[in-house]
Amino acid sequence: MQITQLRLNDFRNYTSAELSFCEGINFIQGHNGQGKTSVLEAIYFLCLSRSFKTQDDTTAIRFEMPYFDIEGRFRTSSLEMSVRTICHRTEGKSVLIDKKRLDRLSELVGKFPSVVSSPEDVQIVSGSPGNRRRWIDIALSQMHGVYLKDLQEYRQALRQRNALLNSPVIRSDNLDVWDKELAQTGAKIIRRRIDFLKSFSGLAEQVYRQIAADKETVDMEYKSSIAGSEILSGWTEAGSTEKIQKIFLEQLRFGREREIQRKLSLFGPHKDDVVLLLNKKSIRDYGSQGQLKTMAIALKFAEFLYMADRLEQKPLLLLDDVFSELDWDRRTHLMNYLENAGQVFLTSADEGMKFDTQKTIRYFSVEEGRFLEQG
Repeated sequence: MQITQLRLNDFRNYTSAELSFCEGINFIQGHNGQGKTSVLEAIYFLCLSRSFKTQDDTTAIRFEMPYFDIEGRFRTSSLEMSVRTICHRTEGKSVLIDKKRLDRLSELVGKFPSVVSSPEDVQIVSGSPGNRRRWIDIALSQMHGVYLKDLQEYRQALRQRNALLNSPVIRSDNLDVWDKELAQTGAKIIRRRIDFLKSFSGLAEQVYRQIAADKETVDMEYKSSIAGSEILSGWTEAGSTEKIQKIFLEQLRFGREREIQRKLSLFGPHKDDVVLLLNKKSIRDYGSQGQLKTMAIALKFAEFLYMADRLEQKPLLLLDDVFSELDWDRRTHLMNYLENAGQVFLTSADEGMKFDTQKTIRYFSVEEGRFLEQG
């Protein structure tokens, strides 16, 4: 899959722009704050109807403008189509595929798979559990529509249950109903996450070692809020979803008084975490800045390889300023991965950088929202 054209109107610092891309590596260079990252952000919007930079979509609207309007032409092995995203400050956001408006934004997820690596990704490694949950949820939602459906149902049940916990009068029979709903859907989410980590961790270690040119070990552990780690080992066996659901229900009953006091749901996949280990130690607690940066990049490259192996098409690979803080050897190792990638978008503030690659590469420079293709 590839995006051949991109149109921007009142998006970030772009008043209006139309861009064409090659099917290989599109290398965008320029000083910070000129609009390099905004191109990647716009493509990500078209793929997932959301930004990788902010939780508030309206911040991407150009200053004092009422809305942004972006559109891209996508090409797969069998067809070509347009995707358009419009975001109003007051009217919300809408997505159109070939001029047909989607009833739900979630319908877009998985149609145009993409993986983005940016400096903010270090928060996946060193930040709060919410960053790691968000990373794994986006990856799994693009590969498995049923996971996204389960996630939406779980969040709806969680909202209803939290509303009940926050009400003046709490009836136990009503809480029992939402306990069952939460456990049933949450067990499927937990099972899918554990399955993913089990098959993904070895790939992440392989990528980390090749980027770092080192033999450090990488492990991943799923830390559940409903049970101790000693129980998790059997949670990928046959019938384990039912087992997780049973444990989940038991935890909800055991912790009911505590949740009523806190007026909040305290147990479930919305409270779980993924522990990233380097040489058997928590990289969040003991990793150097270089190790944190390398792990963040390795997770995203491994995610790309994992998705490409399981989907019928290679995802778009969006690499925002991944060269910063990496020496030339590690940059070269990164570029070697791109030989087997599909379409790649790469930004860098280091102007004039050139690479010897077998893959088609097109160089762009950007200044104050204006693009110029380099020779």
